[in-house]
Amino acid sequence: MILLKNILLFILFNLFFSVSAQKNNQDSSYKFIQNLKKQPYLKYVKRINCDSNSGSILELRICANLELQKQDSLLNLEFDSLINEFIIIKDFKSIKKLKIAQDIWEKYRFAQCSVYVDDDGGSAQMIAFLECAAEITFQRRKDINKMRF
Repeated sequence: MILLKNILLFILFNLFFSVSAQKNNQDSSYKFIQNLKKQPYLKYVKRINCDSNSGSILELRICANLELQKQDSLLNLEFDSLINEFIIIKDFKSIKKLKIAQDIWEKYRFAQCSVYVDDDGGSAQMIAFLECAAEITFQRRKDINKMRF
């Protein structure tokens, strides 16, 4: 009975926060990061070996984009896992704080890495942006894991 109650609570909580997150995720920094997954140059991804590439701008950009996508996906999994741990112990105040902090962190990541890109947004600048965002996301994963109990 307690397990069923916790499962229902988990489902309701996730429904509530997924709706809230969708509203918050209309933010331009979130949209920009999500848009990176849809870049036309990614159609060449099967031709690229990121472990051994020639160093062309296209290869560097694809590999940097893929690394950011990987780090972002892992961060999302780890963040959701942390949220689930707080759901189990019914610490809803901490969950709300974590979600607010994550939203602020997403804006920080965008602002910090946008320093590398100006109005023309050339390929080299975008590679620097992608590498910056991947590095900051990797660090955020470490920070999220420190919050586990």
